[in-house]
Amino acid sequence: RNQIISMKIVLALLAAGSAHGATLAAPKVKSTLKLRGGLDSKQVLLANAAGLAAFGSEFGSALVGSKWASVRYWDCEPTEGWQQLSEAFGIGLLTLAYVTYDTAQNGDEAAKTNLGKKLSFAWIGWTLMHVKWWQMGTLVTTGPLKSQLGGWVPCATLAALSAKKFLIK
Repeated sequence: RNQIISMKIVLALLAAGSAHGATLAAPKVKSTLKLRGGLDSKQVLLANAAGLAAFGSEFGSALVGSKWASVRYWDCEPTEGWQQLSEAFGIGLLTLAYVTYDTAQNGDEAAKTNLGKKLSFAWIGWTLMHVKWWQMGTLVTTGPLKSQLGGWVPCATLAALSAKKFLIK
């Protein structure tokens, strides 16, 4: 008998909760994506800037004699030519990181979308480059941070994030 009373109480509470819940108004938002925690153009560009700065710092460290990028990506002692290429690549990526940060902070929506589309294709390209290396059997998957495999993960993540925001409508 106590179980029947308990079940009736639970059912009454559920019914009351459901009836009360049905009377609540849905929150008003401009888009359901915002309701789900979607990112705006500025936030996606800032994520892009962080990724570019991370890779740019890694390669740019060759400017101060670091051999980190070569050891991480090739598991070998770098040649002078490789160090010079790392320096140039690092400077380019750091410059692009700054431009991306500046556009995110100060650009209008058209400038953000324009740069975001271009960066989407860059991240997609860098991701496909890693896939190509994997298919060729030359993708380095050992060493610090799993070497080239460790670079593929942020490239693929930023490719997906950027494409979702700037290419897929």
